[in-house]
Amino acid sequence: MDKYNSTTNHTAYTDTTNPRLLNGIIVLLLLVLNLSGNSVVFYIYSFRVKASVFSFFVTTLAGLDIITALTTMLLDAIIKVRPLDEDRLDLNTLCKITHFQVYSHSLISGCVLTLIAYQRYRKICHPLKPSLTMKMAKLALVVIVLFCILLSVCTLVINGPKDIPVKIGDHVINITICRYDQKYEGKIYQTVFSFILLSAFTIVLCLTIIFYVMVAKSLKKFFDNDSRRISMSSPVTLETDIQNKNHVYSEDSAEQRRRQYQQQCHLARMSIMSSGGNSERISSQMYRVFAIITLVFIVSYLPHLIVLILTKSLQLDSQILTNTERILMDLAYNCPYISTVANPIIYGFRSAEFREHCKIIFTSRQWRRRRAYRR
Repeated sequence: MDKYNSTTNHTAYTDTTNPRLLNGIIVLLLLVLNLSGNSVVFYIYSFRVKASVFSFFVTTLAGLDIITALTTMLLDAIIKVRPLDEDRLDLNTLCKITHFQVYSHSLISGCVLTLIAYQRYRKICHPLKPSLTMKMAKLALVVIVLFCILLSVCTLVINGPKDIPVKIGDHVINITICRYDQKYEGKIYQTVFSFILLSAFTIVLCLTIIFYVMVAKSLKKFFDNDSRRISMSSPVTLETDIQNKNHVYSEDSAEQRRRQYQQQCHLARMSIMSSGGNSERISSQMYRVFAIITLVFIVSYLPHLIVLILTKSLQLDSQILTNTERILMDLAYNCPYISTVANPIIYGFRSAEFREHCKIIFTSRQWRRRRAYRR
């Protein structure tokens, strides 16, 4: 239970409003955006789009984000908006559940993002070699889920509620936050667990960057070769005797260019299929997707890990910080929620096919409403 008595010698602090109320409202807003975006993505990629490995991964990401909204984000918002004098909630259990779910979800989502990058890498850089099949994708997902759950299960023991001091005006009150259980805080188990999590996120990030860099290089090489091919195939005027002398060479050269062009066209088609879009400027699209994925991943997860490191090294939870400073720390700590809102934009709304399905769904419903109203 929160202790909200003032530590000053003046009047007692009687306001039971949780100082983390603003952060709770922000989490609720992100929850609504999460559910609205990911529900549409899940429905369209499950029932409207032709089944493929890419659509399977996108549906998996959307499903994970929906689960996060209905569990971690909801419980986190409840903890943040609860009055200071509330004593019915089991904060110990809530803190363990929220941390377990958010860490396992983050690891699973990160690994799925890496698998998507690997799938695109295989289709673009090695189009003639076997790529991921649906069976392989499902098997990989099962292995990833089991591994991430096993890695995150430590949170059910290590994490828990903690009372920290917050300065509000002339008063210093204690509020309860979810950090580490007092039994394990500062112990070797907690340090090792934080290091393992940091290492896992770093590996996932590096692998994702490597795959998309290789994809970008392959696409750049393809378009450079395609430009040279177009310039070589422009109409030229040659003398008849030169054509006769080089007839055999011209046939061999034309056949070689034709085969190379067919292979490059096949490469381009694979890149369009893997990216889920119909844009002709595949190279630019891939560059943008790579930049957005990398940026969102960094913005979403690194602030959270930085707060953990600073809290541990500077003992911030033991210091008396102002309410504004605590709000900023909470915002950084909850940055992983940004990824659950951004995923529908990156993997759904950037797809022309997805936008077309959204247009059909919403316009048809609106048309039916108008027709029913007229009747």
